[in-house]
Amino acid sequence: MLLNHPHAELVAVTRAECRTDAAQVFPKFASHPKSKSLRFSDPKAELLAKQADVVFLALPHGVAAGYAVRC
Repeated sequence: MLLNHPHAELVAVTRAECRTDAAQVFPKFASHPKSKSLRFSDPKAELLAKQADVVFLALPHGVAAGYAVRC
């Protein structure tokens, strides 16, 4: 959804199988221009916090709490 969102810039994606481009993991999006340059990286919370204003987490129940910072 964020690849085509007019008001969002996707700056990072993380996954256990890192260093693979998004087009390889999700062939459905291979035709999108950004999918070949967007590579999966290690999920490091401190690095993501520096790269993005908002981070979306799609993790199993309870795992996301380990990444979230309490305000």
